[in-house]
Amino acid sequence: MEAVCFGTRACVDGLVSAGHECSEIIIAGGATRSPVWLQMHADVTGKPVVLCENADAPLLGCAILASVGAGIHHNVEDAVESMVRRLRRIEPRGDVAAEYEKIYENVYVKLSQMARPVMHAIAGLRGGG
Repeated sequence: MEAVCFGTRACVDGLVSAGHECSEIIIAGGATRSPVWLQMHADVTGKPVVLCENADAPLLGCAILASVGAGIHHNVEDAVESMVRRLRRIEPRGDVAAEYEKIYENVYVKLSQMARPVMHAIAGLRGGG
């Protein structure tokens, strides 16, 4: 479970380094059924996790994009603000988040960098080059 949360953290870091803002993580779907999973995501990412009222994320995402395409909303941000119903918010626990930060920086990031050539080799063998 922690590995998936560290992967989420890496995605958030990638978005931020590309110039996007991420002040919270809105989550829906099967992961919403586990309080441990939600808290772990908040702690590992250091971001509040917002649980949606509608747990069917793919359907809601499609509806959000369709509303923009149909001109109902001007952009995705407006559609999300209008259509996503927030059920509750899970805050990161400072002391736990600090420990996860150490693991992320000292282990996960380094391991990810070391594994990158192997992952590229595997992709190359599978034709993804």
